[in-house]
Amino acid sequence: MRFNHKRELQEFMADWEAQEAIMRQHGMDDEAISALFDHDYRAFNATRQYYRQKEEFVSEQSEAEYLHAHAMDKTALIGPEDLVLTLELFDQIENPALLNGLKALKKADLEVFLLFAVEGLSGAEIGRRLGQTQQNVSLKILRAKNILKNFL
Repeated sequence: MRFNHKRELQEFMADWEAQEAIMRQHGMDDEAISALFDHDYRAFNATRQYYRQKEEFVSEQSEAEYLHAHAMDKTALIGPEDLVLTLELFDQIENPALLNGLKALKKADLEVFLLFAVEGLSGAEIGRRLGQTQQNVSLKILRAKNILKNFL
C-alpha cells in the first residue's frame, strides 16, 4: 500500500492539536510548545521523505518479480537465450533513473527498444524479426525514447 502523504499530514496535525491542548491545560508555555512542535514536525517530514524516496526506487524483490514475470510470459517476444542477456543488462545498469525508465516501458516497447539499442538492429530488421511493420517498430522506439527522457 502506498504512503498517503496528505492523509498522514492530516493525522499528524490532528494528533498534534490534541497534544497541544493537553500541554496548555497543564500550563506549558508557548515557547516550549512551539519547540516541541518544530521537533515533531521535522521528524514527521523525515519520515515522509523516507517513504517518498522508498516509493521512487523499486525494491530488489519486486525488480526480480518484474523481470521474472516478463520472462515467463508466454507471449514474450524474446527467447530464453535473450532473457539471460536482458537480466545481465539490467544488472549492469548503475543509473537508477534509467533502470526505472526501462521498467516503466510497456513490455513490447521494451523488447523493441532493447533490440534497437543493445543489439543495434535497424527498424526494418526488428520488424522482420518480430513480424511487425517498420512504422510500428519506429513508433515503439520513439515512444520508448520519449518515456526514457522523462526519467533522465
